[in-house]
Amino acid sequence: MPMPTPHDDEMQDDFMGRCMGHEGMMGDFPDQDQRLAVCFAQWRRHDEEGKMGAQLELPAAQRKSVSAVVKVGEAGQFEAVIATFNVVDMDGDVTLPGAFEDGADVVVSAYGHGSWMGALPVGKGVLKSTDADARIVGEFFLDTESGKDHYTVAKRLGTKQQWSYGYDVLETGERAALPETLRSGARRVLKRLKVHEASPVLIGAGVDTRTVVVKMADEPAKQKPAAADAAIRALAVKELGRFERTRLRLLTHAMED
Repeated sequence: MPMPTPHDDEMQDDFMGRCMGHEGMMGDFPDQDQRLAVCFAQWRRHDEEGKMGAQLELPAAQRKSVSAVVKVGEAGQFEAVIATFNVVDMDGDVTLPGAFEDGADVVVSAYGHGSWMGALPVGKGVLKSTDADARIVGEFFLDTESGKDHYTVAKRLGTKQQWSYGYDVLETGERAALPETLRSGARRVLKRLKVHEASPVLIGAGVDTRTVVVKMADEPAKQKPAAADAAIRALAVKELGRFERTRLRLLTHAMED
């Protein structure tokens, strides 16, 4: 049975619900996490068509991807802007002030939202909002190998590092209530969200978002560049392998249909 595809006027929430409950999808992908990954890939393929071509991504409830800037501090702590309010982002969404719950606990997922696929989390944090943006203030688990690797990559990549967060929409607003400058480009107004996790990723789509600070006081004063570069390469190869496995599974399924 062919996989479901989004209708032209269908919202992401509606398609994901229809795809997850599709009889053929439930038969072909009985594992819920795997089915979620395939459904999300279907949505993103449709969403990116005519822009950058089809682009596969790994599962989350819904996600926003953001760019990052890194500074040095202490103990693996970091602060990252994950959303800018009152702008139209690359997904056509406008996030309103108050959409994020101040003080809410969030998991820092393994690279590329890997913890949705069973990888251990690499850190933790809490949400806080300013007048202009929403942030996660957290720490990498430097007493784990994966936490140290993620910290090293975030620090070394600096402005090239990008982030994404997984969320559920609890409440939406009215496009008609937006200023005229935002209304024409807005697809959806996000009024209240439940953020589950944040994760470093390869490609982001946010507006004016960044890591504000990453701290490292408990580390040795100097680190050999070769070791840091090796950690980056190892994590990048692991992420690329996961991407290729997902792509191959979807291609195989498409050829069988």
